[in-house]
Amino acid sequence: MPGSRVRPMVIRAELATDRGATWRALTEPDQVARWFTRATPVGAVGDAYVLDFGGGDVMRGELLEVVPGGRLAYTWAWDDGGPRTRVCWDLADGEDGTHVTLTHDGWSEAGLAAKDRDEHAAYWEGYVAALVEMTDEDLAGEGA
Repeated sequence: MPGSRVRPMVIRAELATDRGATWRALTEPDQVARWFTRATPVGAVGDAYVLDFGGGDVMRGELLEVVPGGRLAYTWAWDDGGPRTRVCWDLADGEDGTHVTLTHDGWSEAGLAAKDRDEHAAYWEGYVAALVEMTDEDLAGEGA
């Protein structure tokens, strides 16, 4: 039906870290655990990617794009067999660090509604804020 497509959720942030440090914060399991949750290492396109939030809340996906310093994309589906959506992190040079754009889409294709997107957005906003805070703290610790 025309007009029934659910728009992607998009969150943008400016990180003070360079693209290399930002990429590590998004892909290295010890870094991801500091701002998000337990994660498997990022491998190659087609590899499994798992995020374990504890208490049985596990997201299982597949890596769709892995461009070091540029883009990380994976499918997103809860372990309970729920609908599959897509998450994409894009990195670009910012004025004083890295511009990060998080896009979570595929809502309509998964049979989900705008309310589902909005519920995810509330969580993602908190996680992105934690990512910014972590990278700021890391820079402060380096004396930057």
